Amino acid sequence: ILFATVPIVVITVFAIFFYFFGIQAWFSDKVSTAIDESQAVARAYLEEHKQAIRADTLAMANDLNRLDTFYYSTGNELEKILRDQSFVRNLSEAIVFDKSGRILARSGLTLSLEFEEIPGFAVTRAEEGDVVIITSASDDRVRALIKLSVFEDSYLFAGRMIDPDVLQHLSE
Repeated sequence: ILFATVPIVVITVFAIFFYFFGIQAWFSDKVSTAIDESQAVARAYLEEHKQAIRADTLAMANDLNRLDTFYYSTGNELEKILRDQSFVRNLSEAIVFDKSGRILARSGLTLSLEFEEIPGFAVTRAEEGDVVIITSASDDRVRALIKLSVFEDSYLFAGRMIDPDVLQHLSE
């Protein structure tokens, strides 16, 4: 009986210590702090992109609004200006459209912009003068919408890609 119980007691004591210290290490304050801090970094990354695109879109809209409409009437000048503005501000996509949905100019990878419907609340807020930040359904880009004064009822819709790995880590 002694030879049978000694190994059982030794294994039981070892298992208790292993589970106690192993599980405590998995859920310790250090691990919890590391997870919380990494989530904070990912949220800050997303917020920084939102603020950057807000500032870039506002600056781009101000530049477009300063130019005279006569300058836009000659050929593809608006598209050239939009392409240059997008390049300077590192925007992956930009589009100028009117309230009826007619595209006045486009730049970059704007095919995805054409297939996504802009929410009604965003257009309403843009008409009030706000820069509206919109995240895509797939969360791989951040976009901004702002009303332009250069044309009647025209809007600038610009976007920037976000590193999907960071957002994936945030959701995980």
